[in-house]
Amino acid sequence: MTIFLQILLVLVTSFIFLLLLWRVLANAGVPFPKTMLEPTLTGSASPSLKECAEIFGYSMLFRISILIASMLIFGLFFAQGKTFDFAGWLNHWMQWDANNYVRIADGYTSFTESGRFTTLVFFPLYSFFLNLVNYIIPSPVISGLLVSAVASSIAVVYFYKLVCIDYSRSTAHTASVLLCIFPFGFFYSSIMSESVFLCTSVITLYYIRKHDWWLAGIFGCLSALSRSIGVFLVFPAAVELLEETRLLGNIKNKQVWLDILKKGGWILLFPVGTLIHLYINYQITGDPLYFLAMEKEIWFQTSQPFYKIASTLWGVFQSGYDIPFLFATFVPAIFILIGIYALMIWGINKHKTMYLCWILVSVLVNCSMSWPISLPRYLTTIVPIYIILADESEKHPKLKSALLVGFGVLFGIFLVGYLSGKSIL
Repeated sequence: MTIFLQILLVLVTSFIFLLLLWRVLANAGVPFPKTMLEPTLTGSASPSLKECAEIFGYSMLFRISILIASMLIFGLFFAQGKTFDFAGWLNHWMQWDANNYVRIADGYTSFTESGRFTTLVFFPLYSFFLNLVNYIIPSPVISGLLVSAVASSIAVVYFYKLVCIDYSRSTAHTASVLLCIFPFGFFYSSIMSESVFLCTSVITLYYIRKHDWWLAGIFGCLSALSRSIGVFLVFPAAVELLEETRLLGNIKNKQVWLDILKKGGWILLFPVGTLIHLYINYQITGDPLYFLAMEKEIWFQTSQPFYKIASTLWGVFQSGYDIPFLFATFVPAIFILIGIYALMIWGINKHKTMYLCWILVSVLVNCSMSWPISLPRYLTTIVPIYIILADESEKHPKLKSALLVGFGVLFGIFLVGYLSGKSIL
């Protein structure tokens, strides 16, 4: 069965990859059939500053409402005595990797396990902002919650602006709401790097789409400094640059090559974020790849071919794990993966190549983990899936209602599970 699932995954992925490659080549100037050219999309006017401020405000209110809801959850299920334990409530946000991001705010060398610098596994940008805010607010937990609220709200603003480039205002509104209420979207409020990575990656995609390459380079670098996968934004950037310049149809044109060098040079900033993290590892341990050893020793995490995710997930259900553990982590991962593949196939001729490229690259990278226990959280930040869902929802109101209700209910369920210490990590 596992061999069959692996072969099926390879075939489906190859099909999507070949269609995208065909489209990239066609849009870059190779004389392929016009049916594979990028669709013509009709956007709307760029949002005004007032509109962006309103969206930021609504997003902040949503983040505050999540914190209030978490207080209610704590008061109903965990609180004891006659006074509200504020410190105890804050402590319930210190789940799983949150502890490590707080530790990093004091420096990578401030915490060790048996002499090992285990926090080097985590990229530094989120903790850097946490540390800055902590100078003003002397509570790392409150500082972390504030950083996440602000970063995720900025992300929603730029995501709305991004969607408006090619779609209607209504689609942009729906996509932004779906991004916020996705079942694992509460991680954007947690003391983890999801909010900052979401923010930097969405801004990077926005400037790639706007062809503001120097800004794309800067935020691409920051994205790579937020999470290891951030560096892979070079792929949608390269795709958009090829399609913009139509290089393959103008390969003898010196001006096109100069244009490529001028704009594409900024894309080389993306890996700088990764190099900074490698340098931090080298400075502390003398080994730039030290974090990989820690991933293997502490988190039992290594790399594997992406198609082995099928056998990994199948094997988990044959291994006798408790039902709560499976429903907290691996059942959602399977449904999200199937959904994303369905969206890629459905949207292959309807949406921009750079978006589909980012979905595929993100899936392949995240599925290359040998122990995908955090897969649902990682897949949550693939923002083009919300664009595809919103675009279809605008055509089918019943689908829109179902998504809003379904996402909202599951969001609440998984939030309760996370605050309860379930294996939602």
